[in-house]
Amino acid sequence: MASTLSVSGLNEQIKILLETSFEFVSVEGELSRVTKHGSGHIYFTLKDNESAIKCVMFKGNAARLKFSLEEGAHIILHGALSLYKPRGEYQINAFSAEPYGAGAL
Repeated sequence: MASTLSVSGLNEQIKILLETSFEFVSVEGELSRVTKHGSGHIYFTLKDNESAIKCVMFKGNAARLKFSLEEGAHIILHGALSLYKPRGEYQINAFSAEPYGAGAL
């Protein structure tokens, strides 16, 4: 029989697995629920027709953006998966972004 884990222990194992398996991802989708925090961080959701994933772009990366992340924009996001252990929620930690398709011109 497997040993019993605490919730924190399970989340820590999932965090290690996620963050070592998805150190760099590029994901295309539409921006939703864009929130620009006073700290300079940007929180948002990236979605397509079937799914959505929460994302965060921390201040340093947000300052290097060459365009503004706006509701409804279609982008390509570059980052890594991370797990916020206290809530057991995974998200994309965004390093950079670029407009997708015609918007890229």
